[in-house]
Amino acid sequence: MNASVTLVVARQVLREAWRRRTLPVLAMFGCGLIISSAFLSFFQLGVEIKFFKDVALTVIFLFGTLATLVLVSSQLSGEIESRTIYNVLSKPVRRVELVLGKFGGSIAATGLAIAPMVAILVFFVHVDRGGAMLEAVKAGYFLWLSFVVLSAIALAIASFSSTVVCASLTVLVLVLSYLKGAVTTYIALVSNSGAAAAIGQAFYYLLPNFENFNVRTAVVHNTIVPWPYLFRTSLYAASLVAFFLYAGVQIFQEREF
Repeated sequence: MNASVTLVVARQVLREAWRRRTLPVLAMFGCGLIISSAFLSFFQLGVEIKFFKDVALTVIFLFGTLATLVLVSSQLSGEIESRTIYNVLSKPVRRVELVLGKFGGSIAATGLAIAPMVAILVFFVHVDRGGAMLEAVKAGYFLWLSFVVLSAIALAIASFSSTVVCASLTVLVLVLSYLKGAVTTYIALVSNSGAAAAIGQAFYYLLPNFENFNVRTAVVHNTIVPWPYLFRTSLYAASLVAFFLYAGVQIFQEREF
């Protein structure tokens, strides 16, 4: 694999993402919502900054998720649907380099989109003395990690589907990942079948646990997020990304155009 080719593809994805202005508009809208929430002063002292941090992290999560879906869902499938994939693959670009370049450019673009929102959060935490700025930065990092994992899942799905199907299935995976605990418990309660219980357990372990990236409660209540937890979660994200990218590359290499 040629790393320079992968970087060229990633840079092209990053340039195209900002040229279409979808991400800048989403970032500006998210920043506007966070700044607006900072000036709501009808709460008691101490409650106000907690409300602001909660709203800011929720806005970053929602806009980051939307940016990831909009950007990544159309990367591979969009090239195929517009038939530009033939021009790309006619050049000395291997399919693995194309997938990894798309992934690298997408997570860089998403990171740049949420960076101003995280910066605003850190600024108001500092000004209002609402907790440690480092913990706010950690919360932004955890959210970005969840977007990285979601990007890898979306690319794996995009390797065999259209843009609309990819976006729909990625949303479904995300929702089921948050509900898998409740679904597994429900299956165990209503079914006496061992096979159903086994399917429920498989369902539980196969889907990513996005709650691992949720430190909003800890940051809102000024609880320190331990460094060992950050490192373990980073390794967990890396393993998920490696798995889904490997699956996506294998499927994309077998696909005929």
